[in-house]
Amino acid sequence: MMVSQSRSIKALKLASTFIAAFALSSNLALANPNERTLSQFNQAAQGDSGLVDTVYGELSKQLEEQGATPVTLVYLGSAETLQGREAFMPWNKMKFTERGLATIQKGLDLMANQPVPLQEQQRLQGLPEYQLATAMAATTFTSLPDMFNHFERGYELYLSLLDEPSFSQQP
Repeated sequence: MMVSQSRSIKALKLASTFIAAFALSSNLALANPNERTLSQFNQAAQGDSGLVDTVYGELSKQLEEQGATPVTLVYLGSAETLQGREAFMPWNKMKFTERGLATIQKGLDLMANQPVPLQEQQRLQGLPEYQLATAMAATTFTSLPDMFNHFERGYELYLSLLDEPSFSQQP
């Protein structure tokens, strides 16, 4: 009986070690968009309509392969709103933009539910990742037509970002 319990405990410890290792390795697989994708996004946002679908495809692929990060979700949502900007038919404009707004909100919710200390955040385009995601969400929200009713939300995000002491200390 004692030998059986001892083996069960060892097996349980071994199983929990494998589960913990898997959880850690899957968490490490999460990655933010690379600088090339972010640069292409910025070009698309400034009017290069040929890059909108390319950026959307790259961000979607990264989300599938590496999982969701707040930055990936916010940029993917912003890319979807750019698809709405470029769409020809009004119902497609609405569909893409509303889908993009929902994706951005998922990224903001992920940031709120999984806070990461500022020192541990990856720096992207000169900012800690959560500040970059917040700034991109604010920029997207305030650039939408009034009928989407997100200007106030974007303005609040800008104000909250400006109130952060760490943001004002950025180089």
